[in-house]
Amino acid sequence: MNARRLVNGHLGFVCALLLMSAPSYADESHVVVSIKPLHSLVAAVMEGDGEPTLLVDGASSPHSFNLRPSQIEALQHADIVFYDDDYFEFFLRRVLQHLPPQTQRVALAESPGIRTYKLRMRGLWNQPSGDNPFSEMPDLHLWLDPQNAIAMAHNIETVLSDRYPDKRALYQANAARLIVQLQVLNAELHQRMAPLQSTPFIVFHDAYQYFEKAYHLNALGCITFSPELMLSPRHVIEVKHLIAAQQVHCVFSEPSMDPRMVQTLAGDETIRSATLDPEATLLAPGKGLYFTLMHQMADGFVQCLQPVIKP
Repeated sequence: MNARRLVNGHLGFVCALLLMSAPSYADESHVVVSIKPLHSLVAAVMEGDGEPTLLVDGASSPHSFNLRPSQIEALQHADIVFYDDDYFEFFLRRVLQHLPPQTQRVALAESPGIRTYKLRMRGLWNQPSGDNPFSEMPDLHLWLDPQNAIAMAHNIETVLSDRYPDKRALYQANAARLIVQLQVLNAELHQRMAPLQSTPFIVFHDAYQYFEKAYHLNALGCITFSPELMLSPRHVIEVKHLIAAQQVHCVFSEPSMDPRMVQTLAGDETIRSATLDPEATLLAPGKGLYFTLMHQMADGFVQCLQPVIKP
């Protein structure tokens, strides 16, 4: 009898320890967002109602990201998961299929009013007629056009309001404020980019056409189809010929690109370079990140494309 009491007491103590050590989701956000730019928009609409959980944090890239066990568990307890698209956050595809049925999956690429384009292949994009430079895959860097961000903000507000109707007024007020801020941002960027529209440039990979087309910039091509692919010697020669033939004076790199590559591509030419970070890998997350990202994007274009003042 005493032994049984001892065992029962020991089991009760172990259970108590397990409950104390288990993660508690009662005080955590039940809204999960995949990447920083989208997290910023969701956080702005949710302001005053806690912070959504971000998956791709730190300097991680969604192209090579792997979920941690704690993040998989957070997804299992989520009410809503906001993400871009199954093709973009490939690391989410299988997990999303096995979430509880009550978890709402929201692909913001499907927001009403979103403008979408197809990915362009590497090399020169303004090919002669009959040569198609486009792939069949969509370009999912949708947030780089503030008009798309506005469409996403409307969708985020609708989803949150429907799921948590008692907080509808808060979400609507936050979304209305965010949309006005995005409209102001869009007007500012139009003004800053206007003097740069005719200057040719090439980019590391095709991640910027939403920004380019929103502000009528003159992108000629990209160095690689995917940031994970290594450049072959033949490809390097092709890009160098493109730079020379089109009199390109600006090559945009990214945080993952070896800075020596720009010098290799430039050869003996004087080539400007600036680093663009389309997925905000180097920025701290939060509701203000989207605006910081877009201003930094504009800074990079101004730095690289502004006319050279000769003495």
